[in-house]
Amino acid sequence: MRKLLALCIALLMLPLVPARAEENAPAWQAYNGKRIGVLTGTLLEGIARDHFPDSEYLLFNSYPDCIAALLAGKIDAYLGDEPGLKSVHAEQPRIDYIHDRITSQEYSFAFRKNDPQSAALCGELNAFLAQCHLDGTMQELDDIWFGVDEDRKIVDMSDLNGDRGVVRVVTTSTVRRHGDGGAQAANGDGKRDRAGGSIGAARLF
Repeated sequence: MRKLLALCIALLMLPLVPARAEENAPAWQAYNGKRIGVLTGTLLEGIARDHFPDSEYLLFNSYPDCIAALLAGKIDAYLGDEPGLKSVHAEQPRIDYIHDRITSQEYSFAFRKNDPQSAALCGELNAFLAQCHLDGTMQELDDIWFGVDEDRKIVDMSDLNGDRGVVRVVTTSTVRRHGDGGAQAANGDGKRDRAGGSIGAARLF
């Protein structure tokens, strides 16, 4: 039975290190044997064991805890995904990440099985995402949400009236803007709701 999944996007697992010129940055293999922060209860635990077998692992409940430990010198690096690390670097330039990829992992949108309406919506979303990659929309979204211009980080929903139907979207609220924790959306009532990159992309669909 075919899974109803939209176009998969690979998010890259990368170590976070104190900032330095990229050309002088060490390879991630150099961190084997060092103190590595790992988000507990995630796939990162297995990645840490596989790629840093000689390291000491310190488990944390959240990325803010990892960041605090790194800045305090309690760990030498921590594992995270590239969008999150980009956001951290944008907000805290003292922190950077090694761009050489350790591994990759597919992320996707999930749709109901055996549902013709969901299957049709999945196809529309796949086509939309493919077009966004082709016409530069994805790069534009990246520039907005990882950029420094705070005035651009507003999702305008004031003109949405539901005449094309309603798509209900669930996203994750975090402390980082790309994950919908810090920016705003203007709705039809003139109010401001929390939003971010994923809501910005959904707004265009």
